[in-house]
Amino acid sequence: MAAISPTNIFSGYSADATAITIPLAALPGLTTAEAHATTGDGRELLRIILEKYFSAIEGMQAANRPVSMSISRGNLNGLSPTTISRTYTLTFKESVGATSTSILAEP
Repeated sequence: MAAISPTNIFSGYSADATAITIPLAALPGLTTAEAHATTGDGRELLRIILEKYFSAIEGMQAANRPVSMSISRGNLNGLSPTTISRTYTLTFKESVGATSTSILAEP
């Protein structure tokens, strides 16, 4: 399994020396208002990114999924007729250096 590039997850992703860009169209369900840099909702942005990543990984054949990183999504839990909760779990296998850690390369 090779490492998964950001463009495999987020269509239209780009990066340069100072910024990364994920087009709004690559994050289904996220509105312009929610994505606004100063008045948006960072919680909703993160939820949509997690859902997009989960869906992309689940959509891969098992043999192509990463092994140094995994993501799982719990079942919906009803809290009330209009409120639910859901848990996402991410696991990373990392190498430990003297001053930092980094995700292991895919085999």
